[in-house]
Amino acid sequence: LPSVDGANIFVDRPGELFKYILEFLRSGSWLLLEKSADLDFLNALRDEVCFYGLDGFRDCAPTTRVSEFATVWQFQADTSLYVDCFEQTIREDPDHQGLFRLCKYTGLLPLDQQTGTKRFKATSHHLQSVMMYFALRGFTLQHVVEGSMVTHTTSADGQHRSGVGTQYIMHRLVPACPSAWTPPNTQR
Repeated sequence: LPSVDGANIFVDRPGELFKYILEFLRSGSWLLLEKSADLDFLNALRDEVCFYGLDGFRDCAPTTRVSEFATVWQFQADTSLYVDCFEQTIREDPDHQGLFRLCKYTGLLPLDQQTGTKRFKATSHHLQSVMMYFALRGFTLQHVVEGSMVTHTTSADGQHRSGVGTQYIMHRLVPACPSAWTPPNTQR
């Protein structure tokens, strides 16, 4: 904005939101951290994006991010590795190339009806390989739970195996609706 006679320009907008806009202009990415899950905050920030005329950055507008979890686990004294995660996490990844296969007896129904989590068996018996697969896709290790009781269905007639195992719980943030936001037309 051009100043009149060298006077300061006053912009009557929330300063706490401007720091995010300024950081975006400096770095080209939204550094929102825990604020990325706060819908009210994101809506206010989107209003600021429009106010400052950054409509051209529509594809990189801040979006709500939600947690996605994946659990790698194995029974003690067994080399087989299993993964409980969203089916699309593995199925939609062209790079998995047979690294995981849907467990035959739990594959038809989700382990959790609400989240749609499915169980996969890793074709590798190397924990580091499986963990690296998820790390390269943005997951970070959150917890290691040793000595937990794990149950796995092993046959069509419902036979199962239960035993003590170790769980590696991983987490990443993903956009809730990647293209849900379209800035309003601010042209007058």
